Amino acid sequence: MKIETYKASRIPKRYLSRLCELTNDTDSSMRLFLNNRSGKIGGRVFIAFEEGIVVGWSLYLCKGMRGGRQVHTFVDPLFRRRGIGSMLCKRSFVGKVSVYPGNFVGEKFYRGLGFEKVSISKYSNRMEMI
Repeated sequence: MKIETYKASRIPKRYLSRLCELTNDTDSSMRLFLNNRSGKIGGRVFIAFEEGIVVGWSLYLCKGMRGGRQVHTFVDPLFRRRGIGSMLCKRSFVGKVSVYPGNFVGEKFYRGLGFEKVSISKYSNRMEMI
């Protein structure tokens, strides 16, 4: 397995289409999402490949000297439980994550990496590495 890093605004189109498939999104809305989420504060997208196929990705937002946070991690359901999500998180050195309420798969995944829930809102459950 291989992981490549890209600026969020500079993902090659051939990979962007696959990211859209994984998230049930369109190219234009995905590009808008990535630019809005990472524009001013600098974002990196980590893309995982298995035999040349995009099998997962993660968006990390940089926030200067104070670090940053993982905002999204997606792994193709056919490739889950193989350590791909863990490798993406380790590559981006995660300290904080947000999990949408009701995303029990994501919450279980991050708990397995050592995260604990530190706050809850109607939009997200904030978790931090403890």
